[in-house]
Amino acid sequence: MSNTLINSLREDLHARFDDDLGAQLVDRVLDETVEAKKDAVTMFRTVLIEREAVARLADRAGMADVHVLHSVENDCAALAA
Repeated sequence: MSNTLINSLREDLHARFDDDLGAQLVDRVLDETVEAKKDAVTMFRTVLIEREAVARLADRAGMADVHVLHSVENDCAALAA
């Protein structure tokens, strides 16, 4: 996964969760999730990482009904272009 995608996701997660959880926890959860998904199929890796990181952070923040920032359709469309 490119550093650009991870950095973009990191910025988005910080914007959503820093106030409730702090920057260190957001970074730790994202880094752990990236490591856990390192062998996932490249086309879906970004989506898998984002979904898991958002779910873990939302759970810790006590948030319900949290949605991912990107969609599978957008990622697939970007890859096809």
